[in-house]
Amino acid sequence: TFIGPPEKEIRNIISKRKEWEYTIRGGSKPKDWIRAIEYEMGLQTVLAERTPKHMKHKHIHSVKKRIAALYARALIRFKGHSYKLIFRKYIVYLRSLNKTTGISRRYAKALQLYPMDTDYWIEAAQWEIADNRNPDNARGLMQQALRLHPQDQGVHLAYF
Repeated sequence: TFIGPPEKEIRNIISKRKEWEYTIRGGSKPKDWIRAIEYEMGLQTVLAERTPKHMKHKHIHSVKKRIAALYARALIRFKGHSYKLIFRKYIVYLRSLNKTTGISRRYAKALQLYPMDTDYWIEAAQWEIADNRNPDNARGLMQQALRLHPQDQGVHLAYF
């Protein structure tokens, strides 16, 4: 049987989560969001170590959902360089979970928000061909990038 953490530890986790929520609610910076997400990831690791195998899905799933929600909220809140920083960390997290659909959605959203940023086009196409094993999508992304950025050497080099 699973013996949960002591009451004191649960209260500590709850108070720490509230503290992070108050921190990120106000005029917070991207590093505050990243630290809050890292706290949740640490909590996920501790839960994974302590929870018996047959019960892991129940307990860890809620923490994963919370991490994804924090990333989503952070991506809505920040733009420009901060968006890129958080976006890349989110992609790494999704890759660690093998969430191919989530990665595709994130790249699609980034391309909608920043169509003139060639880095996103190239990254999305590289991910499609290397990790998602979908050369048709990769080709489509690169062709669209070439239409938007016909003079960009980086796009041409990545495509050919």
